[in-house]
Amino acid sequence: MYCFEAVSRTLNDLCQVNDQYIFGNIPVILGGDFAQTLPVVQHGYRAALLNSCLQRSSIWPHLQQLCFTQNMRVSSNPVNVEFIPFLATMSYNPNQYSTPKVPGFIHQLHSLSAFCQHIFPQKLMVQAVEDHTILKSRPILSFRNDTVSEFNELLILNFPGELFTFHAINTSPGVDQLPAEYLQSIHHASLPPSKLCLKIEVPVILLQNLSLKDGLLNGTRLTVTHIGHSHIRVRIMEGKFSGQERMLPRIKVTTLENDLLFILTRKQFPIRLCFAMTVNKAQEQSLSVVGVNLWTLAFSHE
Repeated sequence: MYCFEAVSRTLNDLCQVNDQYIFGNIPVILGGDFAQTLPVVQHGYRAALLNSCLQRSSIWPHLQQLCFTQNMRVSSNPVNVEFIPFLATMSYNPNQYSTPKVPGFIHQLHSLSAFCQHIFPQKLMVQAVEDHTILKSRPILSFRNDTVSEFNELLILNFPGELFTFHAINTSPGVDQLPAEYLQSIHHASLPPSKLCLKIEVPVILLQNLSLKDGLLNGTRLTVTHIGHSHIRVRIMEGKFSGQERMLPRIKVTTLENDLLFILTRKQFPIRLCFAMTVNKAQEQSLSVVGVNLWTLAFSHE
């Protein structure tokens, strides 16, 4: 869905071919679904988001479009058979753009406590202490990081066990001394939380690429198995390294130049709680029981 103008020009220059052949006449496959979340443009409004899509690129008319006709990842059970055409209709049928008619098998809850209890019943939370696979495919999805944090802060209180709290060490090089309270209050998507609350066996998500060979990549879901002062031990939930344990130290993470009015360096464990996570983080994951928070707008930065 991204604009590939720069890639096209680079390949053409390398291959030294006529401009009539995009990508230097090399076969290239671009995959994506225009019904998914738009590309992220930092501080961009709707026009900037739309202009970053592949459909707005000058190479779009020269591409051959192919469409999949069968979803091979979805098992053929009665619920999925009904859900797949509903999802396609909601994405591409203009009559469904305002308030779509939700199938009966999707529960609609209007209370925060009832919503959390439905996805994470207390009996399940108690069982998760002994069986780390129970919460493997059961998250709440939200559209904004602030609402994700609200869900996580609420649900960890219902999780059994001792609560451990870790406060980050914040510094701002090159800036006059800023109050520690102010630096602690800063929440940014590129940073780990300033105040991190953990319990044994709670689900967390990794925020940094630490080690490809060890399966520690940004977006990897983990469970906490041991909590120490300077390190924690985690168990990988899924994928090639499912069930294997790794050690995580506190590391320094620095904001980019345009993230804030100043550069902030935060030393903290590079994880967040993951009872709830953003929709973007959930892409390409197989989930069985999902709660979707629709109290905030899905397609707006407001």
